[in-house]
Amino acid sequence: MAGAGSPSFPSFPAEPDSVVVRSWWLLTNYRLHLWGVLRRSKVIHSVGA
Repeated sequence: MAGAGSPSFPSFPAEPDSVVVRSWWLLTNYRLHLWGVLRRSKVIHSVGA
């Protein structure tokens, strides 16, 4: 990681790195949300069946 005194640390430029990281983070959160919904629906179906 860069030191606290590095000038490029406070400001995050629009680089492909940040875009890839952001999209990967969003995809991971979306997958986790989908997995939770699927598990919840499975539990509801098993209880209601």
